[in-house]
Amino acid sequence: MSLRPGSDKFLAALDEIRELHLRKTLDYGQDEDALSNIRSSADVINVSPWAGCILRISDKMHRLKAFFRRGRTEFDGVEDTLLDIAAYAAIALVLYREGKKPCPQSRCPSRNPTLYASSTVPDALVAATAGPAPAARSRET
Repeated sequence: MSLRPGSDKFLAALDEIRELHLRKTLDYGQDEDALSNIRSSADVINVSPWAGCILRISDKMHRLKAFFRRGRTEFDGVEDTLLDIAAYAAIALVLYREGKKPCPQSRCPSRNPTLYASSTVPDALVAATAGPAPAARSRET
């Protein structure tokens, strides 16, 4: 199949995300589970691992919102942030799919195995990532 214009740059970005993932798992993952840090972080806040990724994506989105507001970033730049968002989205997909099937104990070290079978985002996570609630309107009766 031949590539259409733009696809070569898209595929190069995917290669960049792949390399980023492989490098970062050396610092964060364990030899037997490259995603162990994501799983254990989710355990700490009592959400499924894929929902934990969504929370991390939300943090990155806040950084982009600050960039739009201020026109600059203090630490990771826009490109690094976009790469992180893409990587977390791919990790979330893997963990979401993993949670839809029985999970071997060696790959799901949670004390609450049913947590990984969840396919919904917990209300607490939705509230934490939603931002301020809209002002309540009075309703005439």
